[in-house]
Amino acid sequence: NIIRKFDYQHKDNEMTADNQNHQRTLNGNILSQLTPNHTRIMDSDGFLATVMYVGPVASAKNQEETYVGVAWDDTTRGKNDGSVICRKTNEIVRHFCCPRKNDITVTSTATGASFLRPHKIHLGHTLSPSLLLTKYVPPDDPELIAPNNILPHVASTSSGRDKPIEFLGEIKIRKQQEVGRNLEFCSLRCLCIRKGWRRSDDENNEVEREMFDKIKGVDLAGNLLCSWEEIKVILYQFPNLTSLSLASNRLKFLPPSIFTTKAEFARVSTLNLNDCDINSFKTILLLDSIMPNLVELSIAKNDFSDLGSNTTKLDILKGVTFLDLSDCCLSSWKSQVELFSTCAKLQTLILDNNPISSFDYDVNAELKGFQRLEALQMANSSLPSFSQIDTLSLRIPNLLHLRFRNAPCTSQLGKSEIRAVLIARMNSSLKYLNNSPITNKERIESERRYLRNVAQELLLMENEETKEQFLMDQHPKFNALMEIHREVMTSSNAANSGNMTGVGSLINETMNLTIISMAPSSCHLEPLHKRLPSSLKIERLKGMCCKAFDIEMEKQLLHFRSADDKNNPFPTELDDDE
Repeated sequence: NIIRKFDYQHKDNEMTADNQNHQRTLNGNILSQLTPNHTRIMDSDGFLATVMYVGPVASAKNQEETYVGVAWDDTTRGKNDGSVICRKTNEIVRHFCCPRKNDITVTSTATGASFLRPHKIHLGHTLSPSLLLTKYVPPDDPELIAPNNILPHVASTSSGRDKPIEFLGEIKIRKQQEVGRNLEFCSLRCLCIRKGWRRSDDENNEVEREMFDKIKGVDLAGNLLCSWEEIKVILYQFPNLTSLSLASNRLKFLPPSIFTTKAEFARVSTLNLNDCDINSFKTILLLDSIMPNLVELSIAKNDFSDLGSNTTKLDILKGVTFLDLSDCCLSSWKSQVELFSTCAKLQTLILDNNPISSFDYDVNAELKGFQRLEALQMANSSLPSFSQIDTLSLRIPNLLHLRFRNAPCTSQLGKSEIRAVLIARMNSSLKYLNNSPITNKERIESERRYLRNVAQELLLMENEETKEQFLMDQHPKFNALMEIHREVMTSSNAANSGNMTGVGSLINETMNLTIISMAPSSCHLEPLHKRLPSSLKIERLKGMCCKAFDIEMEKQLLHFRSADDKNNPFPTELDDDE
């Protein structure tokens, strides 16, 4: 028994030694493929990261063991910021820093990094024919998701019975997505793809190589691609590709070596480079030189703050009709956005989440560019005043669609008032605002509402020159709109003259109200600010309070106090609903 036990222990030791040798070989193969600040990896839980460091870690028990330091895409995934406490000196040792988004400045994130053993990381797959077949099952594959059109799941009815779930059209969908025949656009998102498939890798398998020939569009978002050389391989792999999405792949800058062959890039007409960690617009300039057929370009969530720093004019993107520049750190319309006015065919421009604070454009200069621009999106900008909208309407005369939300100038107004101001200030060619159509009736009401508001401000001014300057700077469309609506907006006994005619009558038609709830159930709510007609009945005002503060109309008791009498402890009771 002792001999037998020794034999078993000896065999276990041999197996352990073999496993350790195999693990060392495996780790060595993995480590040899890692390049700090470049290689992309995925862990066993599917989280993506960039390799930042390869070597020993000061806090490890075994100082000779090699670890892989990574910066996670999800900054809440890690356990440190690239630094550890040294086991020997008890001092902080920094092995690397976590780069901020777009790699502009290096900042540390408390949970943005980790140190992993090599065998716990996955370097990704090759975009091979076998990978394509695992995504799209052949029509003749005997394994069905729903045999006899019935899924292996049930739904419980109200009576407690189990009802089978039918799944129809599986074979039809398979035929529509048959690789090599009907499949033209395929989605390969988040499949841990690291590199393209070299056709020379398998010269004898002509059938598999033909799988890629009919595909015209590929979505490769969220993979491990980090080299433009591999993108060139993928374009060569798909000889008829015209639409390519590379969003959320860390591609960074474009190397000069890519220009040795341009034919693969020239076919692409739709390109998505959103969130690709590109930190210079020079990369886009280089891409434009090798992609002359681009029509749609999405480059959101990259840092192009260098745009316009050394350039006053751009002669690029001549064929582009759609351009997405959301969240690209653009702060100036004049020195940055205006550069795209030379894009002769540009029809849609998206500028969401950029800190643009003004349309600093000379209104007296000759209008050039943006003549075909029909749709503009500018949500989450930094515009402080609505007066900038007048400049925008002048700069883009043919605008049909506008999306404008969440700016400093809109923070104190309600949605309906914001919409009315925008409609009144923009050109009459505008047909849609925030995806909602503008009717003729709404436009007329918005312009009249705008005139009343401006008139109220004018009445507070005594100097005529001040009024004229105020209109010129803040409301350049006021006089023109007054001419359009003069008959309706002015009263028959208006005594004023010139362009100020009828202002006195306008102010009497509306009033600003601040409604504060004193009820215990709603006194914590924010006051309600409304601009209402002076003819509004108390009954309708109670209805508004009912909706805002959830108080029944029968239980409401309204009191009124004017701004001039705000210190009066006894406000006037409004006891007449009429």
